[in-house]
Amino acid sequence: MNRGPAGKGLLISLLTEKADDARLIQKTLGHVYPGLEALAYTDADEFHASSPSLFMIDTSHVSGTSLEHVLDTLPDVPMLLVVDDFGEVRNFGDRLSGRRGIVTRNDLSGMGLIQAVHHLLERQQLHEQLQKTSRHLKELKRRDDLTGVFNHRYFNEILSGEVKKSNRYKRPLGLIIVSIKNFSAINETLGHYEGDRILAKAAETIRNAVREVDIPARYGDNEFGIILPESDEAAVSVVASRIQKSLSQITNGNELNIVACLGIASLGPNVQTKEELIRTALGALAEAKRNGHNSICTAADIPSNKQKIRENRQLIEQLHDRLARMATEAERSYFQSLLKVVGEIAPLKKLLLPHSERVAFFGRRIAECLGQNEEEAIKIYRAGLLHDAGKLAIDLEILTKPDRLSAAEEELMRQHPLLGVQIIGNPPFLTSELKAVLHHHERYDGTGYPDRLAGEDIPLAARILAITEAWDTMTTPQPYRPQPLSFDSALEELNKNAGSQFDPELVSRFTSLIAG
Repeated sequence: MNRGPAGKGLLISLLTEKADDARLIQKTLGHVYPGLEALAYTDADEFHASSPSLFMIDTSHVSGTSLEHVLDTLPDVPMLLVVDDFGEVRNFGDRLSGRRGIVTRNDLSGMGLIQAVHHLLERQQLHEQLQKTSRHLKELKRRDDLTGVFNHRYFNEILSGEVKKSNRYKRPLGLIIVSIKNFSAINETLGHYEGDRILAKAAETIRNAVREVDIPARYGDNEFGIILPESDEAAVSVVASRIQKSLSQITNGNELNIVACLGIASLGPNVQTKEELIRTALGALAEAKRNGHNSICTAADIPSNKQKIRENRQLIEQLHDRLARMATEAERSYFQSLLKVVGEIAPLKKLLLPHSERVAFFGRRIAECLGQNEEEAIKIYRAGLLHDAGKLAIDLEILTKPDRLSAAEEELMRQHPLLGVQIIGNPPFLTSELKAVLHHHERYDGTGYPDRLAGEDIPLAARILAITEAWDTMTTPQPYRPQPLSFDSALEELNKNAGSQFDPELVSRFTSLIAG
């Protein structure tokens, strides 16, 4: 069963003597995870045999060596220990790591349980993603992202093996290199998006034009290589003609037509190594390009007194892949460092960070309900973590003041979105997050701050965070209001302000998310 942080099909197995605990857990978490089911077990074997999304163990029911046995034999699933009070937490510290957490009995009816479950499911999602990434890593390294065919590096690995096999068993082997000759003109005239579409379509066309045993790969920016086992030059020429005819039928609705040139080569007395096979095919391709549109050339067409000097395609691809990985890692590292810097300010860590995590969590949930893709949902989650960064520049006494703020203090508080943007700076990969940070206090009716934006002029992420921040502020204790509102009262406030303070459509989505 597929059970994730979104809560669909979420099942909790609880080992306890207190059957009412399961109903309490279901009531507490049901607002956040619609469809959740909590089942209580008194027998450890039945508990162990269940298949939940999360295990919970009442340590007053199972302790000592029995608890150790249960923990050692549980499947690889997130787990929460339930202790009677905070004083017992230290007794179980050595049993907590990774996807194991602890809550007190008082937490079962409040935000403590919600936060603990949220963090464990987030860790589980990360764990599963890492496993999935590990399983697919080899395949991803072999494939070209744009076209789906094998990449240049793996093409060379396969070709080396095929050449050795063909030479050992004295079997024929052919190679075709295809070049989209007018690709630069397509990019300049129609744009890179259309150029990428044509490359992807060309790869699909080539796959459909060759046999299942033939191996197409991306050889260069606008070039494809096809390895043809058990094929001599005559057979390769037939396939090349079929590929060229199929490629000529690709249309883009404009005056520019696809022009493909092909160079072919095969193993023989004068071509016995991988390097010789590639060099011969590239020489034939160069001659085909000189001959004009839609030309196919073989080794026999290469002038004997000319040598083709080419750029190092393998080096180009290696550098491109390396720099792309560096860019991704730099973005991840920058964001993690940014959060670390914020978290190092001790007096504010306890005040701001838990609030920001909850705002980010619910923001991502709304984004997922709206059908936003994973990339956009992550951006909204990041924006939620950063939305109150500007409060780091405001005196802690103002942030924790139990009385009404003075006019000057209120005006300073209104500056925190601008201060947040100044603190974060302007990294190019946080553009949408910065817009959300700047505008999360705008109002749907245009009376918010700092720019008095209205309606859909307010970025979607900012409209989402306006709701999730208000929700968390209402449902958690505040310096000026120690007793939080109930969920029902908070939902009533959101609906009352829909259309004035909040986007009414987003309020409706959030209400459905919370109320189930």
